[in-house]
Amino acid sequence: MTLRVALFSDVHGNHTALEAVLGELERLGPFDLTICAGDLVFLGPSPKEVVERLQNSHIICLRGNCDGYVTGQIPDMDPPNETVRRIQAAHKEWTLTQLMPEQMDWLAERPVEYRISPLGSEDPDADLLVTHATPRSFHDDPRLCAPGVPAEEARSVFGAAGVRTVAFGHAHGHFVSSYDDLTLVNVSSTSVTPDARPAAAFTIATWQGDHWTFQQHCVTYDPSPEVERIRERRMPEHPWWQALGHQG
Repeated sequence: MTLRVALFSDVHGNHTALEAVLGELERLGPFDLTICAGDLVFLGPSPKEVVERLQNSHIICLRGNCDGYVTGQIPDMDPPNETVRRIQAAHKEWTLTQLMPEQMDWLAERPVEYRISPLGSEDPDADLLVTHATPRSFHDDPRLCAPGVPAEEARSVFGAAGVRTVAFGHAHGHFVSSYDDLTLVNVSSTSVTPDARPAAAFTIATWQGDHWTFQQHCVTYDPSPEVERIRERRMPEHPWWQALGHQG
């Protein structure tokens, strides 16, 4: 029996990018499950709209490190330098002014992982585990969620979950890496893309009866509504929006 799962991550308060992804999923569906692997808010101008849209949907939403930072569950995100620290602090303070208390509570209550067990399979290793970063921490080192992790380290960090397939976001830029007995799938990112383009990524996972397959997609969108909100809401500057050519 086949099982289709839509996966996306790292929305970062970009409502227009989120709607672009959901529109494509509507076109490519139906899906048995749709999962957002965290970082719903932070660094984008529409955190309230993003949370509201996801709260009122059937989508399973996980907690990312940025969500934990905004809700106070992570005190610091280990910025590489003082400039990044100031940017993060300014965006956290601004995001807190945009979200309602009940939205903050909802974000804080999101689970940190979701495990999908294919119907008809009696092998727990066949499960697909979805998390924001790694099975050991939803705010683990982003390096572990990027391509090129040595096989021994990948098996130590991801293989300990007892599954052969793990999907995540965190380090922006989607890819699929195989290590014989372990497959890692980065499904990000909906926003704050690594190439500073308004192109939102998502992944479709399909259980084929004895293994998972993955199709990775991008959908372009017009960022103008977000740009207008940046100006109207006086969102602090951020390098991605500046690189996109719409801020600063």
